[in-house]
Amino acid sequence: MGLIEKILDKENQSIMADSSNLVELNKRETEFLLQTIKNSQFKGEDIEVLYNLVLKIQKLYMFHNTNK
Repeated sequence: MGLIEKILDKENQSIMADSSNLVELNKRETEFLLQTIKNSQFKGEDIEVLYNLVLKIQKLYMFHNTNK
């Protein structure tokens, strides 16, 4: 198993572990969050957390676009 597959497998496991606390956002809410983040300024210390958050929101956005 390659590194990317290991990372994706770990993400899927954490998503399953968090399913009891699942928060649902519709497409409009997801777009709003991405746009707000795009127009904001962040400290260097926040970049890693922000990157991971944006990645999750982008996945949700892509899910909405593929499941119209």
